[in-house]
Amino acid sequence: MRIGLFSPGWPARAVANGIAAYVEILRDALRAQGHEVVVLSPREWILPDAPGAVAPIAPSLAFRAGRWLRKRLGRTRPNLVDDAAIIARCAAAAVRRHRLDVLEVEESFGFAAEVAAAAGVPVVVKLHGPAFLLAPEADAADAAHALRVAREGVGLAAAAAVLAPSQVTLDLTLARYQLRPHLARRVPNPMPMPAGPTWSPAGADPNRLLYVGRFEPVKGGDFALAAFARVLARRPQVRLWYVGHDRGVPGPDGRPRRFAEHVAAELPATVRERVDYLGVLPNAELAALRRRAGVVIVPSRYETQSYAALEAMALGCPVAAFAVGGLAEAVRDGATGLAAAPGDIDALAAAALRLLADPVLASRLGAGARDHVAVAHAPDAIARATAEVYAAAIAARG
Repeated sequence: MRIGLFSPGWPARAVANGIAAYVEILRDALRAQGHEVVVLSPREWILPDAPGAVAPIAPSLAFRAGRWLRKRLGRTRPNLVDDAAIIARCAAAAVRRHRLDVLEVEESFGFAAEVAAAAGVPVVVKLHGPAFLLAPEADAADAAHALRVAREGVGLAAAAAVLAPSQVTLDLTLARYQLRPHLARRVPNPMPMPAGPTWSPAGADPNRLLYVGRFEPVKGGDFALAAFARVLARRPQVRLWYVGHDRGVPGPDGRPRRFAEHVAAELPATVRERVDYLGVLPNAELAALRRRAGVVIVPSRYETQSYAALEAMALGCPVAAFAVGGLAEAVRDGATGLAAAPGDIDALAAAALRLLADPVLASRLGAGARDHVAVAHAPDAIARATAEVYAAAIAARG
């Protein structure tokens, strides 16, 4: 088949985005099976070694000009709702230019509806959110959020097939929008097994926690800091590596509060001085940190399927996580990690302390995690399952 995959940014290593990582891994696996794959992206970061790696869905200049104009007119921060018509036109052009048979897009902002109407080929939607699950506490009066939720439902209704990396995400989404698509499947996200050594107690620091994720509510960046404070109270030698974009979390007044401001307001000096904020790091450096950390914590409020968790598990790292969404399907308590009830910071801290204090348990759970990823997230098997859905969507369209 000739397949188009949409990514919100490209190349994957330049944007620190889970969807881009998924697209890169799936693209490589599909190509290895003989399919032709084109990546379509509205925002490409051009790197010297990436010529021809992406088919821009629209000229960068057009996007910059449109967003400059919206800013001048006082519009709110633009998103894919604003770009939907441009994306649809350019996706249709990419279908013609590359003679694509099928397109896979994300559900974000519902632009799949415009793409499906314009593309002339089946459009498959892979769930990476959706908004109603990632921000369930959003005020009903938040017009922008309500618009996004509604549009995502319209986009899903227009899809030839709906895929989700976790069963709970698929079930909740179909129920939320009362959808009964002809094709709806759980297909986990692919995760290749990394080269090099795996995690071991001998190479890890038993007084080092690691968190990888954006500082924002969905990823639980504030939970990570709160859990670390509780761990530190019981284990005074411990330190925290904090890696990720700083997008901020709501403060008491509702205004976004950045990492440094949040830490200064919420943590005493004795805790702040043991937090090492490293910003965004390339994958090679992340792998090194994961091997050296005693425990990786994943305190997300929701995950369809966390690449931060899967990447750590593939290295055999001991993981402590909240049992939410797809995380609960991957981090199985006592088998592939330790799981805490969603939002229970004390339980998450207790799980981390238990793993730091028990290297035998940490090794056993890390090995179980690695075995799980190798089987359940094998790129070759997942590419075949995805291609089967593509083929069924094409056949149904006739």
